[in-house]
Amino acid sequence: MRLGKYTALLRKRGPYEPSFCYLMDTFLQSRIATRNESNRDFYDEDVNVYLALLLNSVVTDRFHRTAARYIAKHESDLWEILDHAENVFAKREIYRANADFLLLQNGVFHVPSEDALSQAKVAASVERGRAYYRFACAFADHLPSRHRPVTEVLAKLSYDFDKYRRVLTHMRGAFLDLVPPLSGHDVARIREDMEEHRRAERLAVLQDRLLDAYLEHRRMPSEENRARMSETLQELRTLDPNAWPGFSVALPHGAEGHGPQ
Repeated sequence: MRLGKYTALLRKRGPYEPSFCYLMDTFLQSRIATRNESNRDFYDEDVNVYLALLLNSVVTDRFHRTAARYIAKHESDLWEILDHAENVFAKREIYRANADFLLLQNGVFHVPSEDALSQAKVAASVERGRAYYRFACAFADHLPSRHRPVTEVLAKLSYDFDKYRRVLTHMRGAFLDLVPPLSGHDVARIREDMEEHRRAERLAVLQDRLLDAYLEHRRMPSEENRARMSETLQELRTLDPNAWPGFSVALPHGAEGHGPQ
């Protein structure tokens, strides 16, 4: 990962963790690269800070420790989690954690394919994320005023969820070097390609060795050189039964290479 151009400046502004500086830096650059610059439609520098802190909480494992118990795999499971919430603040945190999770999942950790089904799943996740941030805002209205800044950020995330998802998607590929996991089929195909490459390299080596032996035998005929040609040709044809050395060779034990003299 390459160091961003704003990191040094961010470090001068306060005792931030290096990971936070890097994440803030690359998030800002990703906004520019995707033509979603800060404050273009409305003031949202507070969203930049929120998302950089969210990403850093994943790096430090704080997000998992604080939010894992709230994350619902299916929407139906969310109602059960909410039923056990002790107060309004807990309900807000449940909705916020699930919205954060969907934003991270679809922006950073999931690479959708171009097929219609995959795109439909992303669209559904985006709508769920928007709704969860909106519900978190609704519960926050019943909390003390000191929670108002976070509520404003959540409202902006609800409004432009997909924009921030696309910025994170660019950041994932350009700066975080995250790639989708390989399937079993992908691994098998890579192995086949590697085996074919090694086979082609071995064939080239044997063809060069056979030509060297042939030229040496032409220069100085001997049983040793003839045997060397025979062994090399047999090994060559083990890899490729149709291999033709490009010249005619009279070999012992019935082994013979056919071609023009």
